[in-house]
Amino acid sequence: MKINFSEPRNDIYRFEGGRTPYDLLIFGKIDEKDFKIFLNNKLGDLESGARNDVTTYNNLLRLYLGVRSQRLSGEIQIDRNLLLKRAVGDEIISYAMFILDKNTGNFNFFFLEEVEDAFYVNPRNYMFQVKYRPALREKPLNYCEFVLNLIES
Repeated sequence: MKINFSEPRNDIYRFEGGRTPYDLLIFGKIDEKDFKIFLNNKLGDLESGARNDVTTYNNLLRLYLGVRSQRLSGEIQIDRNLLLKRAVGDEIISYAMFILDKNTGNFNFFFLEEVEDAFYVNPRNYMFQVKYRPALREKPLNYCEFVLNLIES
């Protein structure tokens, strides 16, 4: 397993605001099949019942697609074979959250495919939100069910 940190450092995210300046892409192989985990890391209050924004998937997608610039633009050529691998099942992709409690130092780690609660998209800013300690399923959703739940949200 390897971990790739996003570059360049994103200075708009600060620890005081509950965000870290880097995003993470974890990757490796399981039974000779590539896997990647998009990891969204947050600093917050685990006991809060509030839903919190999950806003960094644009950065995680940049890592996945090998884009080194901060923002996507029309000049960037994306390797379509990366997307094809996922579509035909040659690659395993998952989405995870790691939350460090700013008060206690405790943490929570879960995959979004495990979340039992209904997905929530904030109607004011169209951002996906999830609790820092959601109810989890016994068996995760498969990729297709997960994407359909996101679209339905």
